[in-house]
Amino acid sequence: MRYLPTVRDSWSCLRIWMVCSVLAAGCGGGTPTSPDRSPNTSLPPNALLLISWQFDFASGTTTTRAQAGWTLGEPPISRDVTSDAVWASSDSTIARIAGPGQVSSGRPGDAVIAVAFRGITSTQLVRVYQGESPLPVMMGAIGHVLDGSLPPPGNRVTGATVEILSGHNAGRTAITDSGGIFTFDGPFICGPSTIRARKVGYGEMTEPRMWCVDAPQPELVLTPQ
Repeated sequence: MRYLPTVRDSWSCLRIWMVCSVLAAGCGGGTPTSPDRSPNTSLPPNALLLISWQFDFASGTTTTRAQAGWTLGEPPISRDVTSDAVWASSDSTIARIAGPGQVSSGRPGDAVIAVAFRGITSTQLVRVYQGESPLPVMMGAIGHVLDGSLPPPGNRVTGATVEILSGHNAGRTAITDSGGIFTFDGPFICGPSTIRARKVGYGEMTEPRMWCVDAPQPELVLTPQ
């Protein structure tokens, strides 16, 4: 069952999609191997090891920072294990592990980052473009809700066209469904872009958007003309 988040809870769901899509579909491009030197005590079999990513495009750095954490139960019990986990890359000439949670760019291409902690391994496909930091590639779908500005609160706009105008996903389009949800199927490159939403009878909306970041994103709202 696919869970499509609103903008308000998009990052928590993106992190879950990131893990689930990799476990279900695989990353391809080979699997890095590295001994798990984390403490011997195993985590419960239903624990999840999550990888979250932080980007710093403004400084021009070619290193992407990532954070590893395990979570269990509902409500979740979580712990940051970035420094305790073992990090490895399937191809260090493309994406090199510069330290715990630090992935640096090499030549352009795809590589798989693996994080191991107490018997659990999580993997993430990353893509390197010339002169850019490594970008995670989402294999599952990414979805958001498009709201209208008129009451009732949460009024959904159906049949609107949403386009990605810039970034590595430029040219992709989606139509909002009966719940106001638009979905871009994977593979989807994380990072900055500009999107445009429009529908007859509404004002056009264009705004920058950062995909797959642990930060609040502006709500997507169309205003009737």
